[in-house]
Amino acid sequence: MPFTLRMPTRYGEHLEFCNGSQMQFSHQHNGYELCYILNKRVQLEISHVILNLAVQNCIIIAPETMHKIIPTQSDTEYLIMNFSSKLKRTIKSGYYDDALFVRLEQAVTTEYVQHIITDHYNNTTTIEQIKEELVSRKWAYKLLLGNLCSNLLFGILRNFSAELFAGKDMKQYQDNYNLALLINKYISQHFMEPLTTQFVAELFHVSTKQLGRVLEKYYQKSFTQIISLYRLEEAKQLLSTSSLSLEEIAYNIGFTSTRSLYDLFQRYDEKSPNDYRKKYL
Repeated sequence: MPFTLRMPTRYGEHLEFCNGSQMQFSHQHNGYELCYILNKRVQLEISHVILNLAVQNCIIIAPETMHKIIPTQSDTEYLIMNFSSKLKRTIKSGYYDDALFVRLEQAVTTEYVQHIITDHYNNTTTIEQIKEELVSRKWAYKLLLGNLCSNLLFGILRNFSAELFAGKDMKQYQDNYNLALLINKYISQHFMEPLTTQFVAELFHVSTKQLGRVLEKYYQKSFTQIISLYRLEEAKQLLSTSSLSLEEIAYNIGFTSTRSLYDLFQRYDEKSPNDYRKKYL
């Protein structure tokens, strides 16, 4: 069971332990994303490039970089930590040492350059402490999580050569809960149902306008686009691994007609469902 928490950490904005049963669509963030493999193997798709990540491999994805995590087995486990793209601005304000940003620039993966980091410093102990705090949620756990996530980022960046951090004081971000992450998780579990913005907004006690804003800010996609992308990924999975008819697949992903299925593929994949299935025959 994954854990999701918006934290007042110096760096982290979102922290989650994920498993292989969770599905993703290709997306991008306006901040950095750190992915650390805890067991098994994971494939990461970066702008149509497939990277194979093993245990204790880590990757830091640059802001505005399209990516999708593809677990290879259902019992795969990996850690995701998203953190602010405003690090450079805070460095200029004197809150961070320049060495942090130098190392971060060396470490990030973009659509043009990919860096798979092998964790020679074995930060798994720190990750276990993070998980323990998330599970127990004892007094002051948010403060401890902030420190642990900072330690994890430092520990990962130690794998790159640069001058040691000077240890300046760092400004701590406020704990602004990222509603988009919970909404996205709900959609990923219910996209086959007839979801509406009004229903989901009421479920999370926000207005439809606020719901649209938070999704657009975090994923650069609308509510409807996110549902469509989850349906597309599920349809592709069924087309490639099952003998279900197009009518059955359309029904399984939440459509009432095959016409909607054809429109979905035409909009996002520029090919028909039949053409996609032919690749796997």
